[in-house]
Amino acid sequence: MARAFLFDGTGLLYRAFYAIDQSLSTTTGIPTGALYGLARMLLKFIKEHITVGEDYCAFVVDVKGGSTYRKELYEKYKAHRPETPEPLLRQISLVGELIEGFGIKLVRMPGYEADDVIATLAKRFEKEKVSLGISEINVVTSDKDLLQLVNENISVWRIEKGVTDIRKYTTRDVYERYGVYPQQIVDYLALVGDTSDNIPGVPGIGEKTAVKILQDFGSVENALKNQNKLPDKIREKLLSFSEDYELSRKLVELNCEIELPIDLKELKYQGYDSAKLLEVLKKFEFASIIKELQLSTPLEKA
Repeated sequence: MARAFLFDGTGLLYRAFYAIDQSLSTTTGIPTGALYGLARMLLKFIKEHITVGEDYCAFVVDVKGGSTYRKELYEKYKAHRPETPEPLLRQISLVGELIEGFGIKLVRMPGYEADDVIATLAKRFEKEKVSLGISEINVVTSDKDLLQLVNENISVWRIEKGVTDIRKYTTRDVYERYGVYPQQIVDYLALVGDTSDNIPGVPGIGEKTAVKILQDFGSVENALKNQNKLPDKIREKLLSFSEDYELSRKLVELNCEIELPIDLKELKYQGYDSAKLLEVLKKFEFASIIKELQLSTPLEKA
């Protein structure tokens, strides 16, 4: 049966940028380190996991401005993030050419983050898995937020090291790694917060305490219903910072119901056009990949 693969394009490109030599560039000065790392990751994934003409693929990226909903909800959301480095910005503008060269559909939706688009596509594939003949849905990312999607039909592949060391997370794997189940990930993230996204969380509650609460009570809601069973300090923190928790929960929970003007059948992967891919790889001077794919006489580069 077919499978669906949804790539967190923005997250993967950022990951590649910091994992690969940032000085890598073409002879004309185009920075290509992140694009090269991404190309390597995609090539490995296509070779090892994706069946041409059978599986479905989408490469999802953020649109400038990010999530309108979350910024309206919390003005400081992601406000402390450093400016994106100029070499990475240039590669973000070029990533579409590379992805289309590999024959993968590029998906973006104004006003929404890539994570929300991925969540929506994953749930749509899940609902239509019988009609499409799909046995499983796979999300490929470097972000733990997407682990909240994991269930019997949806798995998340996380980049663990570099750009090609990838681990598949099922429900059992999520529990073994974090001590909570996928359906508890939203509560877990809302409790511990996230400084990189400026999500407040509950001050004084770290990872170990969050896991303990969720293992003992199943959810924060249930913990508050049984607050007489909570240690005094934890009860005080949950009650004192209940608004921070509620806000954080809304910020980390993914939107699975975006109205996307996409026919899932259009995402079936038909492979790449050799001539088109060769043109793109030559532009970025990825000679080693050209050679590996036997597309042409290699250039003396990358």
